[in-house]
Amino acid sequence: MILRRVIKHVRNQEWTAIALDFLIVVVGVFVGLQVSNWNETRLDREREQILLSRLNTDFEAIKVRLNNSIHGYQRFIDSTEYVYQAVETQTPPESKEEHKQFANALRAITNSYVPAWPSSTFLEIQASGNIDLLQSTNLKTALIEYDQTTRIAHNAFGILANRALKYSPPLFGSIRFKANIEALDGVNSFVVRDFDFQKMTDNPNFLPALSVYISVHANNLTLQNKQYIMASNVLSQLEKLESPK
Repeated sequence: MILRRVIKHVRNQEWTAIALDFLIVVVGVFVGLQVSNWNETRLDREREQILLSRLNTDFEAIKVRLNNSIHGYQRFIDSTEYVYQAVETQTPPESKEEHKQFANALRAITNSYVPAWPSSTFLEIQASGNIDLLQSTNLKTALIEYDQTTRIAHNAFGILANRALKYSPPLFGSIRFKANIEALDGVNSFVVRDFDFQKMTDNPNFLPALSVYISVHANNLTLQNKQYIMASNVLSQLEKLESPK
């Protein structure tokens, strides 16, 4: 339609009409592009809000997970120091309650919490190349910092676990474990059925092994504290963006 009109105006040398037709075409194309860009921007913002909501859900769960493991490692350290003092002073548990407390402490020594995992939403964002959907530079920085901290925590956890295993014979040689088949999590998957306190005091490697376990628990506690701080920073950035919850 517009093409036939332009051809007619050219044949009739109607230059003003040609200019108007050209202007109409240019404006039409410009408006069309603007509408398309506006629509794409609107869709991007909708996608961003969905991602922000999912990130918020991820990191709320991560923060709860880390809070539990941080308190767990504090208990592990206290338990290890309790056993260390009892063995060092050669003070065996006497009452039934003391025996139970000592057995629970021994179980805590050999336990651990795996560091929190990365956000599944952030991994998806990275894999799909949609990082630019997130407008906040501070949020993207916080997400990357948490991801890096998590990688370090998991690598270090493996190293520390191998170190603990190397020093485990003095402990395991004095403790008899029993599986707890009713447990719903790994921390409670076993209990101490019995222990040989005299064997602990007689073994010169027992207390050095406990010292290693204290350092292992302390290092894991530090690493997961760092994770907790980074996760809290992500949630703080999300809160500033008023992410829907």
